[in-house]
Formats: sequence, C-alpha cells, structure tokens
Amino acid sequence: MIKTPFKYLADVIGYGEATAITATLTDLHTHVARVNAELKAQGKPTLDEEAEEAMQILIEQYEAGELENDPDLKEIAMEAKLERKSDGNK
Repeated sequence: MIKTPFKYLADVIGYGEATAITATLTDLHTHVARVNAELKAQGKPTLDEEAEEAMQILIEQYEAGELENDPDLKEIAMEAKLERKSDGNK
C-alpha cells in the first residue's frame, strides 16, 4: 500500500505535527499564489519564472566552467542540467 505524504508524516512524527506542517505548507502555497498573481498583474515574472531564469544562468555558468570553486552550486547546476535533459529541454 502506498502512503500519502500526510500519512507518512503522521507515522514518522505524529498526527499533531503532521497536521501543523500541512497547515503551514497550505499557508505558504496560498501566499506564493497571491504573490505570483500580484507580480503577474504588474507585468513582472512570477517566482517560478524568476527561479527558472536563475537556474538557466547557473547552468550557463557551469557549462562555462565558472563554478569549479563552488562545489555546491556546481552540483545544483549539474542536477538541473540532467533534469532538463531528461525532460527534453536544452
């Protein structure tokens, strides 16, 4: 049987904590949706669009060999590049 994320959390940390985490995530999702709507109304990129642009810049820096001194960013860029490749994006 496959457990839902809530059921898994409840089993691991308890029902009360799982409920609190779920409520917090719901609030966060609502806030992000509100911010994205405001940004879109202002003709600005959404948070997801900004993150996508930042990731593209990071990948380009990786490809140019500019992340050799930052193994954490290098790993993030490598994973993002592989993920895009598996999704069919360049």
